[in-house]
Amino acid sequence: MAAKSIIIFDGYCNFCSWSVNFLVKRDKKSRFVFTSNQSETGKRLLAHFNISTPESVLLVEEEHFYSSSTAVFRILGHLGLPWNLFRVFLLIPRALRDFVYRFISARRYRWWGDGILAEWLQRGTGKVFAIKKALNDAGLFYEF
Repeated sequence: MAAKSIIIFDGYCNFCSWSVNFLVKRDKKSRFVFTSNQSETGKRLLAHFNISTPESVLLVEEEHFYSSSTAVFRILGHLGLPWNLFRVFLLIPRALRDFVYRFISARRYRWWGDGILAEWLQRGTGKVFAIKKALNDAGLFYEF
C-alpha cells in the first residue's frame, strides 16, 4: 500500500475549503489526507519542512513537498479522468504557472471570502482522522 499524500491548505479560505471538498469527493483511491496550516498537525509539518509562512497549498509526498502550481497539478494528476489531464500543465515553466497561481491566491479572500475552518473539518471526515496514519507512513509521526 502506497503512503498517503498530505495536503496542507489554508483553513480560513473558502476557496481552499471548497477545493478540499472537491478533492475528497474525487479521491476514489483515498490517496490524500488533509490538514489546515492553522492546525497543530499543519504547524508541525510546516516546521518539519522549515516553512514559516505558507502562501500556497502544499503537497507532501514521502519526504518531499511541493507548493503553489506544482502542488495543484500534481494533486490533480493523482485523480481520475478528466482531472489527471491537467498534469500536462507541469510542462509550462514554473515561473509562469506560479505567476497565475499567485494572482489567484492574492485575490482568493476577495473573490470567495474567508471564514472559520472548513465545514468538512467540522464534520470530521474519515480522511481528517487518517492524518496520523499518513504521518506514520511518511516517516513523519507526531504526537497530537
